[in-house]
Amino acid sequence: MKADRSRDTFDRTKHYRRVLHQQGRIVLDSDDNEQVSIDLAAAETTMSDVIGITGVPETSLAPGYTGGFAIAIGSHSGISSSSSSSSSLASAAPASSSSSSSLSSSSSFDLTGNDLTISHGRIYVDGILVINDTDTTLFGQPFLPLDPGDLGPAGVTAAGVYAVYLDVWERVITAIDDPQIQEVALGGPDTSLRTQIVWQVRLGRIDTGALGNNPDCEKVLAPWGVDLNRGRLTAQPNSSSADPLPCALPPQSGFRSLENQLYRVEVHTAGGYGTATFKWSRENGSVVLGIVPMPGQTSTGTTTGSTLHVTSTGRDASLGVKHGDWVELIDDRMEFLRGHGELLQVDTADAGQMTITLLTPPSQPIDLSRHPKLRRWDQTQNADSNGIAILDGTPIDLENGIQVQFSNGQYHVGDYWMVPARTATTQQTVGTIEWPTDTGGNYLPQLPKGIIHHHCKLAIVAFDGISFRPPEGSAAVTDCRLFFPPLTSLATQDTVCTLTLHPEANWAAQLAALFPGNTAVDAEICFAVGQFNATKPAVIDTTGNVKVTGAGWGTKLVAQGLETVLRFRNCASVAVRDLSAAATRVGFPVDAASVHLGGTIEFENCEDITVEAVDLNCASAEASGAACLAVRNTINQANATTGKGTVSIRNTRCTVGELQYGMLLIHAASAVVQDNVFRRTTAKPPSFNVAIGNPKYRKLVERILIGGAIEKLPASSSSSSSATSSSIPGVRPAVRPALTRPLTRAPNTCVSLGSVSVHFQTPPQIRNVWQTFVDNSGQKEFASSADLLKFVKQSAANLLSDRALQQRFTGFGELVRFINRSQSTVARAAIVVGGQAIGSLSVKDNVIDGFLQGVVVGVSHHELPPPARPADTAGHIVIRDNRIDIVVDPILGHAAARFGIFAGNVESLQIENNRVDMTLPGGTDLDAEGIRVFGYLGDKMIVRHNHVSGFRTGIRVVQVAAPGSYDTVQGLPGEAYLSAIREGPLWLVADNVLQGTRQPIQANACLRLDNTVA
Repeated sequence: MKADRSRDTFDRTKHYRRVLHQQGRIVLDSDDNEQVSIDLAAAETTMSDVIGITGVPETSLAPGYTGGFAIAIGSHSGISSSSSSSSSLASAAPASSSSSSSLSSSSSFDLTGNDLTISHGRIYVDGILVINDTDTTLFGQPFLPLDPGDLGPAGVTAAGVYAVYLDVWERVITAIDDPQIQEVALGGPDTSLRTQIVWQVRLGRIDTGALGNNPDCEKVLAPWGVDLNRGRLTAQPNSSSADPLPCALPPQSGFRSLENQLYRVEVHTAGGYGTATFKWSRENGSVVLGIVPMPGQTSTGTTTGSTLHVTSTGRDASLGVKHGDWVELIDDRMEFLRGHGELLQVDTADAGQMTITLLTPPSQPIDLSRHPKLRRWDQTQNADSNGIAILDGTPIDLENGIQVQFSNGQYHVGDYWMVPARTATTQQTVGTIEWPTDTGGNYLPQLPKGIIHHHCKLAIVAFDGISFRPPEGSAAVTDCRLFFPPLTSLATQDTVCTLTLHPEANWAAQLAALFPGNTAVDAEICFAVGQFNATKPAVIDTTGNVKVTGAGWGTKLVAQGLETVLRFRNCASVAVRDLSAAATRVGFPVDAASVHLGGTIEFENCEDITVEAVDLNCASAEASGAACLAVRNTINQANATTGKGTVSIRNTRCTVGELQYGMLLIHAASAVVQDNVFRRTTAKPPSFNVAIGNPKYRKLVERILIGGAIEKLPASSSSSSSATSSSIPGVRPAVRPALTRPLTRAPNTCVSLGSVSVHFQTPPQIRNVWQTFVDNSGQKEFASSADLLKFVKQSAANLLSDRALQQRFTGFGELVRFINRSQSTVARAAIVVGGQAIGSLSVKDNVIDGFLQGVVVGVSHHELPPPARPADTAGHIVIRDNRIDIVVDPILGHAAARFGIFAGNVESLQIENNRVDMTLPGGTDLDAEGIRVFGYLGDKMIVRHNHVSGFRTGIRVVQVAAPGSYDTVQGLPGEAYLSAIREGPLWLVADNVLQGTRQPIQANACLRLDNTVA
């Protein structure tokens, strides 16, 4: 503090609580000032402990008001232009171009009227209360006078993403700055001073390479910078140098002045050795002369020239100025922008005329409205208009035996140290200085005593060189402020949760009120024990961070007649833990726009998803249409090749309804699915006579009765062996083949009438019944084989629903009874990962039981046929240490391809140490594969240490070299397989156990190594 003080005795490390005056003793300024400092330190520490480093009070928030220091994008002139002069202590009206060029950073932009608005209100920073009295803007703020179009002093130097932050510090106010401090009734004496909290809104550029274009506030490093190499100063007496001044004590003394002094050493120019400079004062910089208008001149004008009119030339010879003295010309603008003024030398001081004449005139006109002043500094030797250079660590003599030494480090403008110097007395025969020493009496280097700056982050914005705008991917400025409630409201809360929900209350309405839709709301939602029934899905739509927790699986969310009970949209992060949720219906969308498969709990376009210790149930149906958990992301140009967001699913149990999915992950950037249990529902399936009423189920049965129908067999085939069209040499499909193409068997039945016939696959129970049925149908002839096939298919539908026909043709009755006996509940797929991209995926240590498909990983899209677009490929996929049991129902088994693990189009793939088993009902013989790798392979494809049993094909690897370019080879009778025409650097199928498989491995021989067939 630049003030006429004896010394500053406050030391935070001594933990003093108060100052006690004693009767009859002298009261010093340092005693009272120390008490104020003790009180202030205690108050700020308490506020920091209660509030935290920074916080905006929630009690200040009114409807439509976002709180103090909220940053938004607005008009360059849309907020109060008078805010720059709203404080009589800090006038910051823009200077004319002629007077501001020395302060400009030369980073001029055409802002086209764009500005950042700063809302009025309060904020606490390190326990300090900071107040903005009126809505203002970046260019209109009271303590940072910016020239129009020049953002350099605010920290903006180029296009990029910036963190907006608040810089807060304390400055001294004298009667020159605020004349109302003086008491007119006493003649206006110079009494006590004041201190003022100064704040500036500044910006610091963010490294988007490390954090992305839309970084999270918590991950942004301090934009104000943290200097770990701060310069230090050591002060010490030097008894070896003589001083020619007449008021000096003999050279053998320490401090040799006859007067007690409080020396101030202050950095004038920032930098390190060779760049930084300093100035010093024996009066703590308190000799200040206010500059006033010339006679007849107004206080709002400017003055020029070497002769300046002042409020005083000094109280006496010691506290005045004389020829050769250095003075610093400074005003509010210079102080707020640069932290220092212009050093000039005095020629003469005329107390009668109240003028100071300088040896050289100021470089710029002096604006009298900005509280200009002359501050005396006492350096004389080696000093110039930049102060005294700090060249190295050599000690520098000030005067009267006081010496200072600067360490090698970085110094900032305004860094200062105070050196109390005390002359010799009868009790102390040698003059001394007050400075910390070690036990040996050596003087220790000290960090600057000030200026202490306090900072906090306010927001994140982007700047394109012309205008401010929200960060990429964000609809508004990212708000980094933190809010705190009053203590009285904390006392009424049962938990730390933002909202605690109870079963008997209208919990869905409470959620809707907390999340009005697509706004940034951070919240923790707590569900109590009990059943929470939902008649419509509860939707949490927010760009904020959300945590939803229950009291374990005793918290039950039940969707009554719905497919979805809880849906999250657009969340920056969302965590769901310790609850259970169940859906009771399949095929009922969340809303009119949701035509996709729904999940009991589902997430849409959420950045960071965590699900832990959750129990999920979805309903059953005769066709696939729902999942226990669904994660979906909208594909756009920015994420088309990378996916979006991160997903972590751990320690969760999914009980999956008939023909439904356990977990769907669509277009995620990265995902971990670990330590989960996926089981089919234990509910019995409906009887055949009931299920056959469902058209989709009936279609599946028809596919069993009449499968793979053709009008005649190829000449090279027999009734037990035929080739599909894909095996014809030289024929190339027009589009890329589907990743999960159905596997068909060769026809085993022929039906003829007249000159036409049709061949198809049918169960052995009715293989000999079809010809009898056609012969007794009454139909005499058909025009073509196609007409005959159509008739057979129509007959199949009648036979499945007509009990009289079933009794007449006993083979059909036996088939229906077999289906009834063999029916089992089976789920469609446990873990399905799809979309157009997946960057990385880890599927580990999961238990999967009772599914047609275990783990399915396949990326694809069909907007353009190849080769117009490149193939979609997944990134790094690891499927390891899973226990997978595949179960096939004789009817529902035809609903999809059947395999334990499927991976398609993967750059780097590891399928290791999985146990994959298949259970077939008696008399059923369906194509199924334990592990299937298909499509475009990258540099790594390893299938190793797996135990596969019960599948027709144990492991199949089909590699496609380019869209539509692959070879065909003959596999099992009636089947064709795609084979690679090039090999990857590391493709390996090794050390697997293939048990009870008809075809252990279908892959190029060069890939196979040390597998065991049991």
